Amino acid sequence: MLWGKLKVFEWFSRFENGEMSTDDKPRSGRPSTARTHENVEKIREIIKDDRRRTIEEIVELSGVTWSSAARDWFFHHDNAPAHTALSVRQFLTKNGMTPVPHPPYSPDLAPCDFFFFSSSNEKRLERKKRRRRCQASQKMNLDNVLKNGIKD
Repeated sequence: MLWGKLKVFEWFSRFENGEMSTDDKPRSGRPSTARTHENVEKIREIIKDDRRRTIEEIVELSGVTWSSAARDWFFHHDNAPAHTALSVRQFLTKNGMTPVPHPPYSPDLAPCDFFFFSSSNEKRLERKKRRRRCQASQKMNLDNVLKNGIKD
């Protein structure tokens, strides 16, 4: 496991002062009740049932607060080679992470594919057509010159 620089510096200063524990010091206040095993499982099941649910719907169905439901992130699996590598899949399985599958050609997940790239693709195709027309015109002129010779 990789540790953040600040955490390592904090531990170093603790060790330097003679404290040998890496555990956080107890804090005052009420313990968190939102992130319990039951709530995590409940939200996981809600999402598995319908992956299109909004945070608001998850909050309503699970009974946790909006900030608690929106705190975690979900791995969006878009089948990129870096995401399908064996080591990545093993890591996800080991850590209990379920990737959200990527629906192919979904405009809500890849909006540029549907408005930006389509218009730029049309422009590219138009340039290609113009280039072919120009090449055909030049070929016709060259054939004409070779057939009839150069005339003043």
